[in-house]
Amino acid sequence: AVPPMPPESAPPPRRARPARRSTRQRILLGLGATLVVVLVVAGAVLGYGWYRFNQIGQADLALAESLGGPQNFLIVGSDSRDVVADTDSDADAFLDGAGADQTGQRADTIMVARVDPQAKTIDLLSFPRDLWIPIMPGGENQRINTAYTGNGPQALIDTLKADFGIDINHYVEINFKSFKGIVDAVGGVPMYFDSPMRDEHTGLYQYELGCVSLNGEQGLAFARARHLEYKDSRDRWASDPTGDLGRINRQQVLMRAMIDRSQDRFGSLDVKAINDIVSSTADNLTVDSELGIGDMIDLGRAFKGFSGDQIVTHALPVTPYMTNGGASVLRLDE
Repeated sequence: AVPPMPPESAPPPRRARPARRSTRQRILLGLGATLVVVLVVAGAVLGYGWYRFNQIGQADLALAESLGGPQNFLIVGSDSRDVVADTDSDADAFLDGAGADQTGQRADTIMVARVDPQAKTIDLLSFPRDLWIPIMPGGENQRINTAYTGNGPQALIDTLKADFGIDINHYVEINFKSFKGIVDAVGGVPMYFDSPMRDEHTGLYQYELGCVSLNGEQGLAFARARHLEYKDSRDRWASDPTGDLGRINRQQVLMRAMIDRSQDRFGSLDVKAINDIVSSTADNLTVDSELGIGDMIDLGRAFKGFSGDQIVTHALPVTPYMTNGGASVLRLDE
């Protein structure tokens, strides 16, 4: 059942390895909120995959060298409103309840996925966007998402290295529109609700109980929800007190379900489905210039048959903190 959910403290149970599939049934692992769940499969569709791959935005970044072993992928969910049209049915939800347009973009979600193709393991660490740490290059304490906002992905990469000793080998950035497109392309993501739930800031209104398939619009609203409310035992709306930490847990639950759905949808090389997801992703995705289609194909081969429950998630130890300026943030518990 969904919220409130405490941060995970132990790896989830691993499923038995599924039956081996033929070589043609390879799929690409959906890293984080999405490392292009199907671009690898699209690459198998000859020239079309190459054509679409060239439409993906590329960023020239100073990254740690990849030497063939485990690699760290920095995955950023951008909250840029530039791709949201005023005519979109959920356009108001992207204003976060502020009632006025917001410009620019921030790192709404920050994750590092450590991918080991040889061991076939993925470890995922999420960073609360209100985490109060020294931001590079100046070293002044700010929220972690200001690194991206002020100086772009390179500053965020340098901050993770300076504060946590994490080398970043690859970078993936996805925006609102692309995330919605992926959820719709996999045919919706099933989630279980044991009580009505809403977040008026993101446009989440989920009143149906039981297993519900979220479409792109509601899936995005669910992933972004930080001001969640749910019906308590007295049928009154109660606030979820977990805030950003609860949102991280919900994103991880949603991600596992998305990976399983992509396995089901693309394992048989459904060309129409592949076209849907690649079309919805390529124009709204950015990767580092060193991540080539060959790298994605290799990942797809290494992780064929991988399920969402095999991802091992880790939670940062954090405590609430009030800054001298009166801001409520989270501080790393050393």
